[in-house]
Amino acid sequence: MLARLYIETGLIKPLPVLKPGLLYGLVVAFPFEIFVFSFALAAIAHSRWLILTAWFWGTLGALIVLQLGLWYEEVGSESLTGFFSFPLLAITGAGALIAGYRIYRRKEIGRPSNPINLPGLWWLWIILFLIGVALALALVASLARHYPNFFATP
Repeated sequence: MLARLYIETGLIKPLPVLKPGLLYGLVVAFPFEIFVFSFALAAIAHSRWLILTAWFWGTLGALIVLQLGLWYEEVGSESLTGFFSFPLLAITGAGALIAGYRIYRRKEIGRPSNPINLPGLWWLWIILFLIGVALALALVASLARHYPNFFATP
């Protein structure tokens, strides 16, 4: 009631209605995707270094899926609605869980007392990690460019 008084008197301008499908998708589907990718990757990995960095690769995979979904929405419609990208996140997350389960059932488990050592190709791991960081920064910058479109009126 008080907000209507401010709007009717002209003290503040009304804001456009936010797109709830897009925002609910960000809150639910994106963290689900990160967890699922990192959990499945850690479960099927044979390398402890891969297990320790699974959170990063899971986040990178979720950012890639989100970016692909937003690009498709941008090409298919003039505004970002979230009606394609966030079901895409949920479907790929469920697919990653199923694939991770099937691969985990066939996984051979080594000795649990192996110490964490530097891998033989440690420089390759560092290069791959830096490439992943650069890709993650590029994806976050692309999402930041899309940020004003999240709140644009349809």
